[in-house]
Amino acid sequence: MADPVPPDVTEDQLKLLLDQQSETEILDYKSELDLVDKAKKSRAQVELAKDIAAMLSGRGGHLVIGADENGAPTGLLSIEQVAQLDESRLRKRLEKVHPRGA
Repeated sequence: MADPVPPDVTEDQLKLLLDQQSETEILDYKSELDLVDKAKKSRAQVELAKDIAAMLSGRGGHLVIGADENGAPTGLLSIEQVAQLDESRLRKRLEKVHPRGA
């Protein structure tokens, strides 16, 4: 099995991920992720959990949120939506979809 993908990303590494311009088994682009809008939040949480599970079943990887399928920034995320991508907030949301030990 190959080495796991490092979890932390610098700005330079993010640029390299965007420059790849195509998704791979360890790179997935998401044009948006709305965890703020009540009508979209539940579905977004489930989709995010699926994406993370797919990455965890292999050697890890990166989800780049706010980029289209070619790695181009979409500009679709609001400041409020970006704030919801903090790890501690995401962890709480994902535990609602897949509780620990389940």
